[in-house]
Amino acid sequence: WEALWDAERAEVVRRIVDNGWGWDQGANKITGPGGFEVDLNACPVGWDPYGGLEGGVITLGQVLDQSGPSTEDGVSQGLYYDYVNRHGGISDSTGTTYTIVNDIRDDDAHVGQTQPIVDQLLAAGTFTIQTAGSATTAHVYDKIHASCVPDPVVLSGLPAWNDPENNPWVWGQQLAHNTE
Repeated sequence: WEALWDAERAEVVRRIVDNGWGWDQGANKITGPGGFEVDLNACPVGWDPYGGLEGGVITLGQVLDQSGPSTEDGVSQGLYYDYVNRHGGISDSTGTTYTIVNDIRDDDAHVGQTQPIVDQLLAAGTFTIQTAGSATTAHVYDKIHASCVPDPVVLSGLPAWNDPENNPWVWGQQLAHNTE
């Protein structure tokens, strides 16, 4: 599996390089397949594209129900991150290696608890924030989007999370409910 993943990652990197996709620091924008473009000039003053990457650590924030039926999501991801850390962490394209710190917080799948947790994670400068559920994510995605912090694997099938033109910072992990 490791060899397969390495080969697949190399192919993705090749496609990015061949197509000129990525972060154009001069224009301060990100481009990708299908005309995907994010204008980083729209990010808030003081935004740090390297926020959450510090001292060889990548800090991931998660707002997940940890006291109800969805507890396996955070537990299984934590086990995977532990595995990655035990096997050398994550190396970026410059060769810098990071270990993963998974800052997981329980919102009990309650919309009223999600907002203050997201505020705390944004203030802490996490690299990403992962939310779960259509209702809780809908309650905070505008703030996450305005902060230019990725919410890369929303555990929800709401079609809005798979709309990179309007929501480039928040995208879903699963198929949209209307296409399942």
